[in-house]
Amino acid sequence: MATEKIFIRKASGLVRSVSGTDAFFFNLFASGPIGFALAWSVYWAFYGLPGANLWLAMAYVTIFSIFLTMTYAMLSSVMPRAGGDYVFISRTLHPAIGFAANWNMMLTQFLWGGAITIFFVVMAISPVLGTLGIIFGNAWLLNAAKILSTSAEWIFGIGILVIIIVGVVAVLGLKRLMWFLRVGYVLGFLSLAIILGTLLATNNQTFVEAFNMIAAEYSISYQGVIDAAKEAGLSIPTTLVFDPKLTIAAMAVGFAVISWSWWSIYIAGEIVKAEDVKRQILIMVGPTVLNGILYIASIFLMYKVIGYEFLAAAYYLFDKQEWAIPVPPFINFFVAVILLKMNNPILAALCVIGFLGWPLGIFALGVPTFSRCMFAWGMDRLLPERFTKISRRWNTPVNSIIVTTIVLILSTIFVALLLETGIFWHIETYVGLAPIVGTIAIVCLTGALLPYTRRDLYEKAAISKFKIGPIPLITITGIISTAFTLFIASLYFFFPALGLADPLTSAIVCGTIFGSGLVYFYAVKYYRKKQGIDLDLLYREIPPA
Repeated sequence: MATEKIFIRKASGLVRSVSGTDAFFFNLFASGPIGFALAWSVYWAFYGLPGANLWLAMAYVTIFSIFLTMTYAMLSSVMPRAGGDYVFISRTLHPAIGFAANWNMMLTQFLWGGAITIFFVVMAISPVLGTLGIIFGNAWLLNAAKILSTSAEWIFGIGILVIIIVGVVAVLGLKRLMWFLRVGYVLGFLSLAIILGTLLATNNQTFVEAFNMIAAEYSISYQGVIDAAKEAGLSIPTTLVFDPKLTIAAMAVGFAVISWSWWSIYIAGEIVKAEDVKRQILIMVGPTVLNGILYIASIFLMYKVIGYEFLAAAYYLFDKQEWAIPVPPFINFFVAVILLKMNNPILAALCVIGFLGWPLGIFALGVPTFSRCMFAWGMDRLLPERFTKISRRWNTPVNSIIVTTIVLILSTIFVALLLETGIFWHIETYVGLAPIVGTIAIVCLTGALLPYTRRDLYEKAAISKFKIGPIPLITITGIISTAFTLFIASLYFFFPALGLADPLTSAIVCGTIFGSGLVYFYAVKYYRKKQGIDLDLLYREIPPA
């Protein structure tokens, strides 16, 4: 059978409507995003790794992540198609590995998608309402915050409603979905600007006085929080003594919130001039550097103004459910407290409301990512042809988007059950580790080998001009980023505080997820062969644009 007849059709039907600016912010939101990460992705490291210098760990990660995102950017310029890593690996290393790696990423991220839907209500909307209730002394807002943090009906109702809205907008096109991102980053960066500006303009003594003013109503104080945490079992070193080993361990936290600014690879088939390598580097490396700088500055200022001991103590008590104030000890709350002392409740409210922009932007990432991977699988005949159906009106893979929306709703229900039984917190590290080892490291290795395994693609691409001596630049960045990624994964095995209690269980979970992808691929390949379709011919070519 001729190669051109193996693909579902000669053209994908997708339209390149995503601008470089939107792709830049798409990637910026994929790492963290910073406002959300500072609030509840990074917070546990303050007490989980007591003595770690978080801002220094972030600096290390930022440097190495530049090599990682450069590898992704160069690969994406060579193969700018929907599906991202699935296309890279399947056309460079092996089709089965490519599918299993992409399946591994999508399966784990579907689970996180369900978690984020629940956290959006419990850890974003509820704290925002509660903080506004404290700012304005409004009992109704405080009660609403309590209801949203405990009522399963409200949590499910709001979360699923948001998923459906995003799904509907996604059907209307990526260009329209990017409005979620735009609203998200306007609100989010407004909040972040207020946070950084306030921290720059004040000092620890001001914060202590401001916090004590609010905390008095709940019979606690700044020093009282630290003392209570120590009594509860937390060992807190002074801010002047940092442990080098724990700082290295904290790089795993940095990786989780900085090293993902390549997410646009999954929608590369719809980015304008995606084959331009310099453009790809800008929209991936740019957000990596910007995120790194913002994390370093934010954490440094949090140490300086709020205080390391207090941060560790507050988060420790919150995790133990012994935090007295009815609002989580997130950075936006602390800054709002400072602004209240400065008699600026309006700015405090803007700081808090703007926090909602971060999770809002996250929702714009999941649906297009998952649906484009399904679309790519369908184009390669790994899914039924209906998954590749493109709306003539909106130029979107409608069926893939509908299935993605349904799966995200089911994932939300599944995660809720895991949270209810407490199982989720036991498996989250395993789920987080799987894409690092089973996808990202493989992509980096793919980049290193591209000039040798697919010389035909490499020599036609603009990246063939980028060399250091006789060695292709992508080989150098690929080797460095592969080693970096595996190093990050190894930290989970050497530092139990990162959450990996049982290495054997981790290996079984990761192996099962990846292995199930291999089983599926070979089952479909066998089925297609019986139909007279040789998928090996298909993988010699890049999918149609």
